Amino acid sequence: MIHGSNEKPVSVILAAATATNATATGRIDTLGFEFCSISVVLDSVAAVSNKPAVLKVAESDDTNSSNFTDITALVGGGTGGFTIPSMSSTSASIIKFDINLLGRKRYLRVSETPLVASHATAVVAQLSRANALPISTTTLGTAAYVAI
Repeated sequence: MIHGSNEKPVSVILAAATATNATATGRIDTLGFEFCSISVVLDSVAAVSNKPAVLKVAESDDTNSSNFTDITALVGGGTGGFTIPSMSSTSASIIKFDINLLGRKRYLRVSETPLVASHATAVVAQLSRANALPISTTTLGTAAYVAI
């Protein structure tokens, strides 16, 4: 990584167990950035067929949850979307979304519904190609920033 390359990390969904038929969601404010890389980290499962029932990314111009619309290519199992892969029974599985934000709405929302009870998920995003260099822990979205 090049220090000062206009990147910002975002914690979208904290690592927590989500009940079957419950959906974990997290929102990303992309204002001022041109690219977003989202990593969905799914805990290992007892059977590799226990993949998420829902995994998708939606967008909106505001934070009102009823205004979000799915991004077709980023809907797991949806028409025009992607196939949700089988999960690992021995280690965490990571599904990554790389999104060009040019022409997209300001907010992204990641949603995941597990197929099995109490499945742990964490989601992190890396915003990059900022219009202005983040220069403080607040604008970086971090508790601390250390570089050598």
